[in-house]
Amino acid sequence: MGKGILIVAAILLVIFSGVFGGGGSVGAQCVDGVDGCLFGWNQDGAEGTNWPGWTWYEEGNSVITSGHPGWVLNEDGPFGGSQNFPWGPSVRTFEKSDYGNDALAIIDTTTHAPSTNTGGVLKVYDSGNSSTFQSCWWAWYDGIPLSERGVTNSSTDRWSFYINLHGIESASATQRGSMFHVGTYVCDYTGLPAYGNGDGCPYEGPGNQHYYHYFRFSPDAWIHVELDQHPQHRRNSFVAGNNPTMITNGFNYMAHLNQWYMEIPYAQNQETYYLLDEMYFYSTQDSAKCAEPNQNDDSVTSVWVGYWPIDDKWQIFWEDQSYETASGENLNDDTQSTFEVKWSVSPITNANYNQATLINPEWFGGPTHTSYPNGIRRNDSWRTDVFTQFELPDEIENNNNQIYFAIKDVSVAGGNAGTNWPYNRTDGHDAASPNIHIIDYHLRPDDSDTTPPTRFSGSPTGEIDAGTTAADISLSTDENATCKYSSMENTDYADMTNFSATTGTNHTTEVTGLENGKTYNYYVKCKDVLENTNPDDYEISFSVANAASASATNKGSGRCFIATAAYGTPLAEEVEILSGFRDNYLLTNYYGRTFVNMYYKYGPKMADYLRQRDWARKLVRLMLRPLVNLIK
Repeated sequence: MGKGILIVAAILLVIFSGVFGGGGSVGAQCVDGVDGCLFGWNQDGAEGTNWPGWTWYEEGNSVITSGHPGWVLNEDGPFGGSQNFPWGPSVRTFEKSDYGNDALAIIDTTTHAPSTNTGGVLKVYDSGNSSTFQSCWWAWYDGIPLSERGVTNSSTDRWSFYINLHGIESASATQRGSMFHVGTYVCDYTGLPAYGNGDGCPYEGPGNQHYYHYFRFSPDAWIHVELDQHPQHRRNSFVAGNNPTMITNGFNYMAHLNQWYMEIPYAQNQETYYLLDEMYFYSTQDSAKCAEPNQNDDSVTSVWVGYWPIDDKWQIFWEDQSYETASGENLNDDTQSTFEVKWSVSPITNANYNQATLINPEWFGGPTHTSYPNGIRRNDSWRTDVFTQFELPDEIENNNNQIYFAIKDVSVAGGNAGTNWPYNRTDGHDAASPNIHIIDYHLRPDDSDTTPPTRFSGSPTGEIDAGTTAADISLSTDENATCKYSSMENTDYADMTNFSATTGTNHTTEVTGLENGKTYNYYVKCKDVLENTNPDDYEISFSVANAASASATNKGSGRCFIATAAYGTPLAEEVEILSGFRDNYLLTNYYGRTFVNMYYKYGPKMADYLRQRDWARKLVRLMLRPLVNLIK
């Protein structure tokens, strides 16, 4: 029944997100395997090599290829669990050591991307046994496509993540930074055996192609990367165009991704590491996640934008693939292009692009490079990368959590020449597309959250066994929090006692000195990472039975906010059925608990919305009816 429970939980999540909608390209919290999220490293207990749903194997193990250290997905883990292939169990994420280097990885909970308040990050670092300092890691290694894991589908065309690199050479107008590769494999021949001859995944073959996305990063800041379906290179061949696998084999590139590595491919002068966080896949056709469905993925691909607060500088990068031909890139002295970049504090679309504000490029712009005002040119007509640095007004950075950017190809054949060689040559052709290409950047998480944690599932309740002198009291919260308790009502949070295990979403502590026949009341307040603290007490009350009459009841608590609002009373049969399903099934497994946490975070606001709208209550009842019948 386990998989059925997960399916029902997923359906409930879809219903509530569909009714009440989303507004951004990513969710409130990245939950692995849910709504396009691959990795957020947000699970309770995820730290070091401990990763719920995965098992870590040390160097020299007999499970991962050549004994490399790394994680293997558990059979009951996310994404449908581990599967066995002729080459062993998968999914894996493990060391890639093609350059004689020696890398390791941990989950680091001391930092996270600027788009989130929660969880940790994946840190890939030199182990100290390397002389080349090329941190690299197989981030995902599987024998089936991502679409079969429920992460991507035939419309997926964006892959978003934040990265922060250390130890690489800084970029500048003359030194454009160190290369970084995301090397991908696509899996088409899924039904064939995989014996290393190109006849099945994960090996290369007629339909199993190996591509590269190229980047030049600067170190020591969080960078938001958005990959599209237009890689820069295919091994031993060429990139046929945007979504090349659709052109050559008739299948979607991101739907069929089955493995990729992330690496610094060239030797560095000092030890390196990189941090990864908030890795999502989504479709530009999904209006809840993308403001503009029609984008230029030909001359603007593999985009990133980053902010360096210590210098108050921004950098933005992309690749120009507009000179691709049927036999590969056709670059020469006369294949130049010209672009412009705009910013806004609201999402930018093709329709409102003219209202956004132009950046003033500090590199590869100005009259020496192009006659186009605020234009940016490729730093070398023989290369495809485009790169510049700029500033934004301090008041914009200080007063906004998220900045939106749009890149537009403004090339004109025979035009836009600069004054200095080699930029005194004109553009080689007109703009590849009239559309923009968009990306955003979070300066900080959305601080509009002024709601303290929701507390639920307090335990124990009722009467516990006679003779009990010590017991654990516990509760859950809908977000990471630090909880405290007191035996006195209305105690200030600062004067309460910390739970011994807290800071996540599950909180436990032991109370002692219990006696038969007495009732005990403990009052709990919690504070989230944004310092939102409960003003009221959450009571955990229980009694210890007399020796002659001992019984124990310790059922889950907490209200079904949305169902109660939809049906009008907590006593409705449907509400009781859904409450029982929560207590008996959802709270017994990882995905179920994840769903309940999200439900209790957003449920009260959704319920308030329902109570004021009769049509919405009817709609939710209609949508819940088959679920109630299914779980009766």
